[in-house]
Amino acid sequence: MKNVFKKTLIAIAASVAIPAASAAAINFESLKPEIFTAGDSFKEDNYKFTVTGDPAAGGLLGAIGTSATATCSLIDCPVGNDGQFYLGLNDGGLRIDSSVGMGFTLGKFEASFIAPLTARIPSSVAKLVISATDYLGQVHNTSFELPGQNTSGDWEFVGFAFDAPNMILRNISFSACLTDSSGSCVALGNNQAQFGLDNLNVTTVPEPSSALLIALGLAGLGFAYRRKQSV
Repeated sequence: MKNVFKKTLIAIAASVAIPAASAAAINFESLKPEIFTAGDSFKEDNYKFTVTGDPAAGGLLGAIGTSATATCSLIDCPVGNDGQFYLGLNDGGLRIDSSVGMGFTLGKFEASFIAPLTARIPSSVAKLVISATDYLGQVHNTSFELPGQNTSGDWEFVGFAFDAPNMILRNISFSACLTDSSGSCVALGNNQAQFGLDNLNVTTVPEPSSALLIALGLAGLGFAYRRKQSV
């Protein structure tokens, strides 16, 4: 009986001490096509998205759309994505916050450069710039070089893997910068630093408090049981 109780206790404690994470893909498919200015926000599942940029500049800084929508009559939309995606436009950015748990992790995602139709853009011009803040307030900055035009002259979506996949994020921000011949970001994009973003593989990390309290309670039960057996 004692061994059965002990094994049961260990099994229950193991099941609650580590909360189950919840994985999802942010793909913007549940949202209606829309355009945004600085400070606008929207939600998908447990995630809040805030459009960032210079409020004084006004105008269009982001949108939800597809490569077949009217938005792409004004810009050179990328290929390789048949659904909806987020468009960061005119030097604008996007911040993502989670409303549940300790935070979330980011794995793979897809991104592309988006060129203005009237701009003379060389074959490799931009980086996707990421600033991530974890649940302790530590900041991780990184960037990914966005691909140039393919052999057909089209910009296209490609997959990336976030370089801190185990980092529990409080929030993460995406923007783009134009680059010079050495691959370094230039100071101003002149409304041409634009990007597409889609299929972000995120995993919600639950708060550990409830599981830890249960585990502590089970530990107390185990101590009481052992004490009773020794009397």
